[in-house]
Amino acid sequence: MTFTTAKPPGCSTTTPSNGEAGVDIRKGANPLILCNQIHSGLRSGIVVLGNGKGVIRSNQIYGNREAGVYILYNGHPVGSGNHIFQGLAAGVAVNENGRGQIIENVIRENQWGGVDIRRGGDPVLRSNLICCGYSDGVVVGERGKGLIEGNTIYGNKGCGVWIMASSLPHVTNNRIGHNSIYGVAVFCRKDEADDYPAGQGGHESFGEEGEAAAWESDLESEDERFASRRPLSVALVESNSISHNGAAGLYVKSSEALNVIGNAIHANREAGVAVLQSGQLTRIANNSISCNSRGGVLVESAARVELRGNGIYDNRSHGIASKGDGLVVENDILGNRGCGLRLLQAADMKVGVQGHAEPGAQREVRG
Repeated sequence: MTFTTAKPPGCSTTTPSNGEAGVDIRKGANPLILCNQIHSGLRSGIVVLGNGKGVIRSNQIYGNREAGVYILYNGHPVGSGNHIFQGLAAGVAVNENGRGQIIENVIRENQWGGVDIRRGGDPVLRSNLICCGYSDGVVVGERGKGLIEGNTIYGNKGCGVWIMASSLPHVTNNRIGHNSIYGVAVFCRKDEADDYPAGQGGHESFGEEGEAAAWESDLESEDERFASRRPLSVALVESNSISHNGAAGLYVKSSEALNVIGNAIHANREAGVAVLQSGQLTRIANNSISCNSRGGVLVESAARVELRGNGIYDNRSHGIASKGDGLVVENDILGNRGCGLRLLQAADMKVGVQGHAEPGAQREVRG
């Protein structure tokens, strides 16, 4: 069954214990979903698919067995001002070429990722509060994309942002802090089928006609903004504040290239940046990396990195410790408790003469 719902401001519709989605939008439908309580369903709270659009605003979506809002197959809604919480899967899932604008929502205490993007999903995720989840804050899985901008991602029991190497997100201007594991983690492991909740969209059908709706909205202007985003050929993590996380601020174990530009990586409980594997170049440039518990930057032997123009200050171990390959140039490496630059074992790092490293005990090169 396909239906849409709309109520004037101040009214409420309660849709508990549905056997299928509480609200199902498809085949070009464009409704306004306003001020409802959508909860305790046996599947997702709201599903948008098959070129469905719509404005989903100021709803309480909670306690559903699958995603609170699930966008797939070219669904492209605008969701803003919603409270999406205590779901048994992801708060928002964008899958199978889903898009959408997810803006200024509170997404908290969900069992899976607060937001889960994969398999061609390409949303704009902007200015949301994503907190206190029982897994990761934002997951960008296999072939996921998306602009992840200006969100506050904190207090999740997994990572703040979990990225798979076969994805191309743009993660920018977020505050990522006080998560239990890594602030941002980039992994090369391929997803398995059981990494996603069973039945999350497997029974959807295109044989039903969606009800017509003609609400006025700003979807066209949002579409233009979406189309104006610059395409990426390399995953980009830039201009974020990544602090006070329970492990490394940025953890990389990847087979693909990664750009890490202009972030403040501060006071994490392990290294500021740990690169354990990078089959292609990990470029780390113009970041401030300070006051981390296990050093500023750690590069293991299976890694290739470029460290350029970073300020690496006051970390509790070495500024840079490397067993890997690459380039170190134009960095300021000051006030660290161990060496400024430590090259170990078979390291093959080219060290430039520009920038600044403290003399004496603060600079040690072995190789």
